[in-house]
Amino acid sequence: DGAAVLRHSVQLQFQKSKRYRAKFYAVVHEDCATDRGAAALERLGYTILIRPSPVLRSEIRPGWYKENVESENCCGSKEFIKLYAYT
Repeated sequence: DGAAVLRHSVQLQFQKSKRYRAKFYAVVHEDCATDRGAAALERLGYTILIRPSPVLRSEIRPGWYKENVESENCCGSKEFIKLYAYT
């Protein structure tokens, strides 16, 4: 699992530091908060941050993207959850 490998890699690097410690966060869409994946991340030591979609489909201007956003990528408009990484 990518999250476990990432956590392990970061922890190896931070073992050398007496000044800094790593903390791990997972931003999880509110529709997936009770999913097994969120629980698995929590068991790995991630702090789970449950968030709603930052951009609603109704807020997207009319046009091709608005009509097709839900079939884009794996999660449609829920992919916008990644924007929380910048807040």
